[in-house]
Amino acid sequence: GKREPNPRMQAIISALSRGAVAFSDRIGHSNWTLIGATCMADGELLRADKPATPIERYFGSTPPQGQIWSTYTEVGETGLRFGYALSVSVRRDYDVYPADMVLPASVDYVVLEYDDTNGVPRPFSAASPLRVNATRAGRVNGKQHWSFFRAFPLLGARFALLGESDTIVSV
Repeated sequence: GKREPNPRMQAIISALSRGAVAFSDRIGHSNWTLIGATCMADGELLRADKPATPIERYFGSTPPQGQIWSTYTEVGETGLRFGYALSVSVRRDYDVYPADMVLPASVDYVVLEYDDTNGVPRPFSAASPLRVNATRAGRVNGKQHWSFFRAFPLLGARFALLGESDTIVSV
């Protein structure tokens, strides 16, 4: 039978949408790694505070050439916000700023790409935006090109709480 060509992208979209999360189209075809990336061990879904939406600049005079959606999680009464951005089929390089993830401009962040196997956080601020690199539009081998980024506030000058690295919504 047919297989989902982009199960990781679909899992990210499900987790960021705050909607239903479906784990398989057939019995015996569940991806337990992806299931674990969307929920806690007891099955509670890990969700951002609001559903992901296109960044505000998408509707302005300098929109991305492709899709960039964002959301955030705010931790309790601390006021700390953690941002999430998903880009799909972006045809031109595009700079994303903390404001695009509805993150306070007064805070400096580090950002990690979900697929970065080296796990090296990069500075992320109004002065140091995240460059979303252009990809080929459309599909190649049935798959859309996408990237997923997570932004973490700096605590002090040198530390950031990165949360759980193997989950989509990490904090």
